[in-house]
Amino acid sequence: MGIMCLDSRMSYFIIIRGPAGVGKSTISKRVAEAVRGCYVSFDSILDEHQLDVVPPGMDGIPAENFIKGNVIAIQKTKKLLGKGTPIIFDGCFYRKAQYEHLLASLPAKSFVFSLKAPVEECIKRDAARVRPIGEDSVRAVHSMVSELEIGVPVETVGKSEEQVLQKILSYLPTVL
Repeated sequence: MGIMCLDSRMSYFIIIRGPAGVGKSTISKRVAEAVRGCYVSFDSILDEHQLDVVPPGMDGIPAENFIKGNVIAIQKTKKLLGKGTPIIFDGCFYRKAQYEHLLASLPAKSFVFSLKAPVEECIKRDAARVRPIGEDSVRAVHSMVSELEIGVPVETVGKSEEQVLQKILSYLPTVL
């Protein structure tokens, strides 16, 4: 289902957001390993529950579908968060309603990071994937994600995975 958990004692959750092809999943999994947390892929949840459908004439997945995805993710992770396991949410988060719903639904400290890269770089990275979503979709998602400025911006172009990881970890509580 796109959820991978490790053990920890710190209670917080992290949202790693950004456009398609920016490196969210790669970095989110690395963060989950580093903080011994639980990785949650919104793409996997939406796909598994057929919530990733864009209705004709609509610009992207409806907010209601993202909120349904939130509810599924929250049900599976709230208990872990209560036990002190950090949760790392990986998703585009281009709908403000999804972001606000998740923040309001989880009673824990939150950290939000917005991964950044030019649309041309995201298109190039998407094309190299096993299951690319295509140039038009990357452009659309990039545009929608860029409209919602939230969290700490983290530039990924010209940075190694390790450099991006270390920047994010520098904002988080240290694991004892």
